[in-house]
Amino acid sequence: MEDKEKRDHKAHGQKGRKHQGPGDCRLTSRDIRCESLTLRTEESLESLLDELKDFKWDIIGLCETKREGEGIEELKGGAWLYNQGKTEANKNAKGIGFLIHPKFIDYVKDMKYYSDRVISLIVQLTGNKQLCVIQVYAPTSDYDDEKVEELYGEVNKAIEDSKAEYTIVMGDFNAKIGECQSGEEAIMGKFGVGERNKRGDMLLEFAAQQGLIIANTYFKKHKNRYWTWESPNGITKNQIDFILSSQRGFVKDVLSSRV
Repeated sequence: MEDKEKRDHKAHGQKGRKHQGPGDCRLTSRDIRCESLTLRTEESLESLLDELKDFKWDIIGLCETKREGEGIEELKGGAWLYNQGKTEANKNAKGIGFLIHPKFIDYVKDMKYYSDRVISLIVQLTGNKQLCVIQVYAPTSDYDDEKVEELYGEVNKAIEDSKAEYTIVMGDFNAKIGECQSGEEAIMGKFGVGERNKRGDMLLEFAAQQGLIIANTYFKKHKNRYWTWESPNGITKNQIDFILSSQRGFVKDVLSSRV
């Protein structure tokens, strides 16, 4: 969604709390806070890092980084930026990635690239359990449905490869799911908003097949805290970014805020 203002989704973000050092950190499923942001420029990265000083965060998923190259970059303060962006082989890639807090670096066991729209991260938890975080940037309506089906195939492969006890799939799905309909209570809460489109049907079908819930829909918010995309003229607003979870109790909250 180029040249359009967007919002991010934050799961478990808590302002004003300080981290312990990696040596003092006891990881459990409740310690993980995952966020999905859209990063556009170097200035956006600097602004994001500055903003995060006041938040407790662990893992941030990035869409549309528009950064060239691929690999891991250590940033000021010790955080890792894992980016999969434009290369000579793929000049049309918009760029996706992860931002990883310094305290979590030692617990990152694997990072995998599936396409310029799907990447995964494996984090070691306590009790020999693992968390798989999958970042997604789905095709816009300019692409046909085959491209979307291809993306969900890649996400499915990432889930199968991980064999992790917990799974989070998050990012820009470019889909509108609307309100929960009869028979969908196992994958949606009662706080869906707007109208559903075909891409929303595809997202819900995928979630049902994988046993995932749409975590956004389980938390009541102010009406202005649901939408995640705004048209350039500010008239049209949609919710197209989502956080999916393999277990309902794993995600404690989902917020939307401006970047």
